[in-house]
Amino acid sequence: GKVQAAMNLASLLSNVDIDVIFMTGSAGALQKDVHQEDLVLPSAFAYYDAHNTAAGDYVEGQIPQQPAQYVLDSPERASFAEFLKKQNVEFREGLVVTGDSFVASTEQKDAIKQNFPNALACEMEGAAFAQVAYAFNKPLVAMRAISDNGDGSANEDFDIFVKKVGAKAAKLISDYLEKKN
Repeated sequence: GKVQAAMNLASLLSNVDIDVIFMTGSAGALQKDVHQEDLVLPSAFAYYDAHNTAAGDYVEGQIPQQPAQYVLDSPERASFAEFLKKQNVEFREGLVVTGDSFVASTEQKDAIKQNFPNALACEMEGAAFAQVAYAFNKPLVAMRAISDNGDGSANEDFDIFVKKVGAKAAKLISDYLEKKN
């Protein structure tokens, strides 16, 4: 979830000076043309469960006194995207939204899409990572593998799926870092 993600990353960044943060994991699809096992390289994160429009001049998903979206536009992200293209790894780019709920119903998915019609996927940590990276002025490169349709259709073998795509993501990131150095 968001708090665990933020606490762990803030603790790390408070104690270790790192050049770039890589984050991987799974996400649920929000668009009909995003399918299980597709890779998404988020270009921005937002919170789908932050509703602060009545607290001032804020848009849906915005935390007060923070950006409306955490845009990932660093040279490090661009370099990683170029690496994926050279490796013929297909991926989508766009907004991914974060909340503290595992989205498992069409009703939940539709409510998110009402506020974020262009969001490709939803998950539970990305915006928290992006907010901490923003606060520490560190580049974030995120990659999400689509695990389900965000509508209750998640496969019973979710743990197997996460291990499989996690290994693939780890290899891609390791290969990228080896070629970069």
